[in-house]
Amino acid sequence: MSNFRKVFEPVKARATHFELIPEVFKGFQNLRQTVLSLAVDVAHLTDDQRKTVNDKVAITETYFQAIQTEMDSQPKFKDPSQSLDNAKKQLELLKAETSPIVNSKPPAPKTEEKKDEPMKEGDAEGSFQDEAKAEAGASTEGQSNPEGQSEGQAQNDASKDAEMKE
Repeated sequence: MSNFRKVFEPVKARATHFELIPEVFKGFQNLRQTVLSLAVDVAHLTDDQRKTVNDKVAITETYFQAIQTEMDSQPKFKDPSQSLDNAKKQLELLKAETSPIVNSKPPAPKTEEKKDEPMKEGDAEGSFQDEAKAEAGASTEGQSNPEGQSEGQAQNDASKDAEMKE
């Protein structure tokens, strides 16, 4: 029985390889077509990104052409030099390397900075008052109030004084 397995296992592996490799080739052709069309159609890709995608597809295409040439020239009773798993890994590698490039988000539009818009008088005064209140609050923190008022009352009195001065 073990002698039979020694002979049968390689035959089974070759049969599986020759049966399933055309599906891997079809998968490559579909992926190749999709990736190359996206590389052309996606407007925000740079020329370097398009070149990178094309180069990666060309490398994988060369790999699959070598497998096809070997399959055409070699008899089916000999073991192929590349396994079916290696071909699938190469296909997944192409997908993993090109997918982030062609599916990348377009860069965020550059927002123009507001150019010297005139400030309203109320805005300037309001921001000045806010700064004064913040400074007054910072200077009174941690200090005891000699009049016996709480900090909140002292800040309210300071803001009322600032409003009266205007």
